[in-house]
Amino acid sequence: MSSFEINLEEEPNGERVKRCLIEIITSENQLCCRNALKMLEFEICPTLKNNDVIFYVLTNSTIVDVDEAKNKALDDALLSIVSSDDYAEICRERACACLNYFLSRLMFVEDDKEDKSFVRFTRRDDQVLSLGLLEYAQSFLKKFIPICVNRMSSTMSYRTTNNNNNNIGGCMMPVERSEEIRLLMVQIIRLVVQFLGTSSEMTSSNVLNNSEELEPAVSSLCLELLPKSSLLDPYPELKQESCNLIMALCRVFPQCVEKHVETLLTPLVGTSLSKLNGEQLVESDSMDASTSTTIEKPFACLQIMATSTNTLLRHRHSKIRRIGLETVTAIIASCKGRYEHRGGDTFSDLDGVMDRVLYQVLPNVEPLGPFDKSQSVRIQMSQMVCFHLRLFLEELIDNQVEALLEVKRTVVTRLLVLHLMSVSDECETVKKAAEQHGRDLVSRYKHQLGDYNIAKLIRRFAKYVLQILLYHIEHCRTAEHKKRYLGAFSSMLHYIFSISSAEEDECELLPSCFHSEMKSILSILCDAFSSPEEKNVYIAATRATASLGCNSQTRKSALDIILASIGNEIEGDISSNVPVDCRNEARLILLSSPRHFSTMLCVTSGLIRGMLSLGNNCPHIDDLTGMMKISSSVTGEKIIKSVYDSEEAAFSLLDVMKGVTLWCKKYMASYKEEQSDIDIIFQNNLFCCMHLLGCNHSLQLSTSTQNLIAFVDTNNLAGDIGSPVSTNLTQRYLEKYFLSVLNMILHDFQNKDELDTWTYGNSGIFAFDAFLRVSTANCISIHFHLIAPVFEAHLRDGSQCQEETNEDYLRKKLFFMALLESLFSGANETNGQMREFTERLICNAILPNLVWQSGGLASSLRKVSIAVLYSILCGVGVTRVVLCKFAPSLLPILRSTLEDDDDTTRELATAVLGKILALLPNSLGEEAVQQLYPDLMRGLDDSNQRVRFVSCDAIISFLSSSPLTSFRGEIIESVVEDLFLHLDDPDPLLQEKILEVIGAASKIDLHAVDRIARKSSSATSTRRISFLE
Repeated sequence: MSSFEINLEEEPNGERVKRCLIEIITSENQLCCRNALKMLEFEICPTLKNNDVIFYVLTNSTIVDVDEAKNKALDDALLSIVSSDDYAEICRERACACLNYFLSRLMFVEDDKEDKSFVRFTRRDDQVLSLGLLEYAQSFLKKFIPICVNRMSSTMSYRTTNNNNNNIGGCMMPVERSEEIRLLMVQIIRLVVQFLGTSSEMTSSNVLNNSEELEPAVSSLCLELLPKSSLLDPYPELKQESCNLIMALCRVFPQCVEKHVETLLTPLVGTSLSKLNGEQLVESDSMDASTSTTIEKPFACLQIMATSTNTLLRHRHSKIRRIGLETVTAIIASCKGRYEHRGGDTFSDLDGVMDRVLYQVLPNVEPLGPFDKSQSVRIQMSQMVCFHLRLFLEELIDNQVEALLEVKRTVVTRLLVLHLMSVSDECETVKKAAEQHGRDLVSRYKHQLGDYNIAKLIRRFAKYVLQILLYHIEHCRTAEHKKRYLGAFSSMLHYIFSISSAEEDECELLPSCFHSEMKSILSILCDAFSSPEEKNVYIAATRATASLGCNSQTRKSALDIILASIGNEIEGDISSNVPVDCRNEARLILLSSPRHFSTMLCVTSGLIRGMLSLGNNCPHIDDLTGMMKISSSVTGEKIIKSVYDSEEAAFSLLDVMKGVTLWCKKYMASYKEEQSDIDIIFQNNLFCCMHLLGCNHSLQLSTSTQNLIAFVDTNNLAGDIGSPVSTNLTQRYLEKYFLSVLNMILHDFQNKDELDTWTYGNSGIFAFDAFLRVSTANCISIHFHLIAPVFEAHLRDGSQCQEETNEDYLRKKLFFMALLESLFSGANETNGQMREFTERLICNAILPNLVWQSGGLASSLRKVSIAVLYSILCGVGVTRVVLCKFAPSLLPILRSTLEDDDDTTRELATAVLGKILALLPNSLGEEAVQQLYPDLMRGLDDSNQRVRFVSCDAIISFLSSSPLTSFRGEIIESVVEDLFLHLDDPDPLLQEKILEVIGAASKIDLHAVDRIARKSSSATSTRRISFLE
């Protein structure tokens, strides 16, 4: 091949070179051949500093004097060894290594030899040799590629044979079993292809225009070796090297790559959808994400993808997946370069490119690329997406979106969705890289596009991007996918809302698709909130709703639908700025369960977060109106009921209340003239907080609600909702809005007939209970004229509702009686307003419930009723007139209660009786004394020690409740005798208490006590007598 001669004898080691060549070319001993190859590569050739000598050794067939039939050039000898199974694997490997070494020395700078992904080429001063090397490289490829195709093709291999000589255990294996040799073959081809490409730039020869002779060989690479062998090879390094070879072919032989794009892409990304199936992927103008005919393109490819498991996109090594995407970009780029080289219209001539992107690249990349675990793969996908967008950017700027063909519009839309997923990536590195790719996308055309940016591009395609995103979010099969698409939705809103006011004049203030699709957006966001156990999805949905709330138009449109959907629509609620078609959208969102209301409240909370994130110091008056509507709507019956039915709904309502409170606290100073509206919001918040406390789902909910109540104090503008606030602040807040909130709670009750009541389980009961328990005694006392009738109505006889069972009726009375006890147990004589209602409460609420009834609930009701009476007597107190009025009916009931089966009831009844007797000194007649003293004395024999102690106090009060004459005689003697008997009790404390009672009895009849004491024969008689003395 060489046109010049070199005398090897004049070169160092020239003789050794000849001997090695003889061994390689003529020797039939494979061991000698292997050693000669090894010596030539590692010992002799490194000493040949002149590349001309190396080229001469490699290509000249007259160096050695042997039989002409055997004589051939070294490269031909090496190719013969590589292509034949007659040679051992080690010989074939050394032959490939020698070829790789010789060609690298001839074509590459040695410093770059280790970098296999990028090489530079030697600039030759000897143009004759350079041109000769170029010709040699082309002829070498024509000889070497068929050998590689043959050696790397697959054949059936059998592991064993049975007795009948039938092969079994067959599998497809490449002819060349050594993966190292297969790798060297591909490296050699890439090396030569890259040399051809660079040489065409350095010389007058143009490989692109004079490659017809190489086209069959290169086509066999594109059709056979790469897609059917090397890219499917299990050896990862071979896959990687094959991708490098394809990228080299894209630069040097784009005309061949163009003809075989689909074949090359198949092992890289997966199979291509047919035109017939592909029609399902093209969206129509009437596409609606909420209907059953929604586009199927995002998931139509998944069934086909199941057969495309052996693709580089699904490889276990991230470096293979990354270079696979890089190779896809190179293939598409080569096609674009070919069209531009022809001088055709850039966009219209790219229909073939778009077909590949639409029917093969996108269906396979969309389900995998954005969700890859490797950052480098996701970054590479972002770069690929932006490159594809750049192919169509110029025409996108010059034409209206609606004027584009469906295929073009679909391709761009889906690429934009992938870009949004990249810029919303949870990895900051990927996110920054994607943002930079977006900026680079338009920077290349800055002289043509001016200040055009990616945000404007997304805004122009907002309608179609939104519909695809909604479809993906709705039909996602995994939580991870739903989270990522929700993040892309947030990024889309961020891009659209980020355009400055100056730029907004160039297009509509907000794409109309957000109004028309708002119902679908809200439905999908509610669905995302419906599974709080999926924490990542919940967080992504929260961010998406917050992004939606950053814009006043989207926020208003969403709130109009939400407030109407929760069933508390206010007149004039729908804004005139919202399209007429959207005014009926609320009726399409049916909320029928607590979970539905919970998710809608989560969306509302997110919208409020979006408002808070704006940070503007001068909010619009419409914002205050919106907050009033929210605070009024969440007080509706449906929302309140869902709070009691679902803890999720309760926490969601709490989040809304927090958001409303933070907004009011933040902008309160801006609405000084609308302070009354702020007060309405706060009282609505307090009303909701009472129901949150009343539902009693968890301690965490209760604590958070109490912190919120404390935080709302209008005089406290600092602090954090999550941290406890001073109780004094809570009291001021409750006192300010006490009457308003009380009227809201009693609204339903007040609208009923006089004899009607709440049924047990009604939310109003629990809110009423929570409200009174957190309120101060002073507030309750001041407004007790409104509170007392509620207790009377629910505790009187005959207050049972028709739909209530007897058990629920008793539970309701027990509930109110317990609440009444808590009020009076914390009251004292300073709460004079409450004393005015004690007579009515004792008559209508307490006495009827002291009467004995069978059953556990009735027993508990008696116990709590007697406790209320005890608290009244010990707290606010009752007048002597009231006691005298009720004594004739009260004392018999108390006497019967002294024999109750419950220890606590007997104890309380005895204590109450003692209190009454202490408040009515010298008021009992002889008949009453005759009836009471046996019951009281029986208390000393009670099995419960506490009852015995209380009985002692009651007897002391009893002895002072009537004139002395009523006790003298048989009564006092009987009492004293029983007392002396109980002095033998083993409890010394009770003995002391008995002695105290005896001392009270001695004031009535000392002689009787002394006589009985002296007559008693007991071990403690001495102590008794000394006590009397």
